[in-house]
Amino acid sequence: MKVIYVLVGVSVLTLYNALGVWIHSMFLPFIPGSLIGMALMFLTLLIGKDKLYKWGKPGADTLIMYLPLFFVPVTVGIIQYTELVSLTGLFIFVTLIMSTIVVIFVTSWLIEKRLVNQEKQ
Repeated sequence: MKVIYVLVGVSVLTLYNALGVWIHSMFLPFIPGSLIGMALMFLTLLIGKDKLYKWGKPGADTLIMYLPLFFVPVTVGIIQYTELVSLTGLFIFVTLIMSTIVVIFVTSWLIEKRLVNQEKQ
Protein backbone atom coordinates (compact mmCIF):
# COMPACT_ATOMS: atom_id res chain seq x y z
CA MET A 1 0.00 0.00 0.00
CA LYS A 2 2.89 2.34 0.76
CA VAL A 3 4.21 1.83 -2.78
CA ILE A 4 0.97 3.23 -4.17
CA TYR A 5 1.25 6.33 -1.97
CA VAL A 6 4.83 6.84 -3.11
CA LEU A 7 3.85 6.45 -6.76
CA VAL A 8 0.99 8.92 -6.36
CA GLY A 9 3.32 11.39 -4.63
CA VAL A 10 5.99 11.14 -7.31
CA SER A 11 3.27 11.42 -9.97
CA VAL A 12 1.97 14.63 -8.40
CA LEU A 13 5.47 16.10 -8.37
CA THR A 14 6.04 14.99 -11.97
CA LEU A 15 2.73 16.45 -13.14
CA TYR A 16 3.54 19.84 -11.64
CA ASN A 17 6.94 19.74 -13.31
CA ALA A 18 5.39 18.77 -16.65
CA LEU A 19 2.82 21.55 -16.34
CA GLY A 20 5.60 24.03 -15.63
CA VAL A 21 7.59 22.82 -18.64
CA TRP A 22 4.51 23.12 -20.85
CA ILE A 23 3.83 26.68 -19.65
CA HIS A 24 7.50 27.45 -20.25
CA SER A 25 7.41 26.17 -23.81
CA MET A 26 4.11 27.87 -24.70
CA PHE A 27 4.11 31.19 -22.85
CA LEU A 28 7.18 31.99 -20.73
CA PRO A 29 10.40 30.92 -22.48
CA PHE A 30 12.54 33.13 -20.24
CA ILE A 31 11.58 31.33 -16.98
CA PRO A 32 12.65 27.69 -16.43
CA GLY A 33 9.77 25.21 -16.52
CA SER A 34 10.77 23.49 -13.31
CA LEU A 35 10.66 26.83 -11.51
CA ILE A 36 7.18 27.53 -12.89
CA GLY A 37 6.02 24.08 -11.76
CA MET A 38 7.44 24.66 -8.29
CA ALA A 39 5.69 28.03 -8.05
CA LEU A 40 2.39 26.44 -9.15
CA MET A 41 2.77 23.71 -6.53
CA PHE A 42 3.56 26.32 -3.88
CA LEU A 43 0.44 28.30 -4.79
CA THR A 44 -1.65 25.14 -4.71
CA LEU A 45 -0.27 24.26 -1.28
CA LEU A 46 -1.13 27.75 -0.05
CA ILE A 47 -4.69 27.51 -1.32
CA GLY A 48 -5.65 23.89 -0.76
CA LYS A 49 -3.21 22.80 1.92
CA ASP A 50 -4.15 19.33 3.15
CA LYS A 51 -5.00 17.21 0.10
CA LEU A 52 -1.95 17.97 -2.03
CA TYR A 53 0.28 17.75 1.03
CA LYS A 54 -1.07 14.31 1.90
CA TRP A 55 -0.70 13.12 -1.69
CA GLY A 56 2.77 14.53 -2.30
CA LYS A 57 4.50 13.88 1.02
CA PRO A 58 5.22 10.13 0.62
CA GLY A 59 6.77 10.69 -2.80
CA ALA A 60 8.77 13.69 -1.64
CA ASP A 61 10.03 11.79 1.42
CA THR A 62 11.15 8.90 -0.77
CA LEU A 63 12.94 11.20 -3.20
CA ILE A 64 14.68 13.00 -0.34
CA MET A 65 15.76 9.66 1.11
CA TYR A 66 17.50 8.75 -2.18
CA LEU A 67 18.77 12.27 -2.93
CA PRO A 68 22.44 11.49 -2.17
CA LEU A 69 22.43 9.00 -5.06
CA PHE A 70 21.75 11.87 -7.45
CA PHE A 71 25.02 13.55 -6.41
CA VAL A 72 27.26 10.56 -7.25
CA PRO A 73 27.47 11.37 -11.00
CA VAL A 74 28.29 15.00 -10.19
CA THR A 75 31.11 13.94 -7.91
CA VAL A 76 32.51 11.58 -10.55
CA GLY A 77 32.34 14.39 -13.12
CA ILE A 78 34.24 16.74 -10.83
CA ILE A 79 36.94 14.13 -10.28
CA GLN A 80 37.38 13.79 -14.07
CA TYR A 81 38.00 17.53 -14.50
CA THR A 82 40.46 18.24 -11.71
CA GLU A 83 42.37 20.85 -13.72
CA LEU A 84 39.21 22.92 -14.15
CA VAL A 85 38.33 22.61 -10.47
CA SER A 86 41.87 23.51 -9.43
CA LEU A 87 41.64 26.78 -11.38
CA THR A 88 38.32 27.85 -9.93
CA GLY A 89 38.32 25.75 -6.77
CA LEU A 90 39.39 28.52 -4.41
CA PHE A 91 36.75 30.87 -5.78
CA ILE A 92 34.08 28.17 -5.43
CA PHE A 93 35.22 27.36 -1.90
CA VAL A 94 35.17 31.00 -0.77
CA THR A 95 31.75 31.53 -2.35
CA LEU A 96 30.44 28.39 -0.67
CA ILE A 97 31.69 29.47 2.76
CA MET A 98 30.34 33.02 2.39
CA SER A 99 26.92 31.85 1.21
CA THR A 100 26.74 29.33 4.06
CA ILE A 101 27.49 32.08 6.59
CA VAL A 102 24.83 34.34 5.05
CA VAL A 103 22.25 31.53 5.14
CA ILE A 104 23.05 30.76 8.79
CA PHE A 105 22.67 34.40 9.82
CA VAL A 106 19.47 34.99 7.84
CA THR A 107 17.93 31.77 9.13
CA SER A 108 18.79 32.54 12.74
CA TRP A 109 17.45 36.10 12.35
CA LEU A 110 14.16 34.83 10.88
CA ILE A 111 13.75 32.20 13.59
CA GLU A 112 14.46 34.73 16.31
CA LYS A 113 11.96 37.16 14.78
CA ARG A 114 9.32 34.43 14.59
CA LEU A 115 9.90 33.37 18.20
CA VAL A 116 9.56 36.96 19.39
CA ASN A 117 6.29 37.29 17.46
CA GLN A 118 5.00 34.03 18.98
CA GLU A 119 5.86 35.22 22.50
CA LYS A 120 3.92 38.46 21.93
CA GLN A 121 0.83 36.51 20.95
